[in-house]
Amino acid sequence: MLTTNQEKVKFCADLADQLLDVDGWGADTVEDKDGNESYTSDTQDRFNDYYGLISAALETAQLTETNQEGANNG
Repeated sequence: MLTTNQEKVKFCADLADQLLDVDGWGADTVEDKDGNESYTSDTQDRFNDYYGLISAALETAQLTETNQEGANNG
C-alpha cells in the first residue's frame, strides 16, 4: 500500500516512464546548453497523460478500498 504522497508520485512517475518505453513511440529527449536532459514536448505530453491516468486509477482504487473497509466495519 502506498502511504505517503511522495510514494504515490514516485510510483506514478516510474510506471509512466515504463509505459513510455513500451508504447512504441519511443521516449525522445533533448539536452539543453547546460547538459540537462529532458523529454521533448511530445514525449512530455505522453508522460503527463500516462501519469494522470495512473494517478486517477490509483485514487479510484484507494477510494474503493476505503469504502469497502468502511462497509466491513459498519
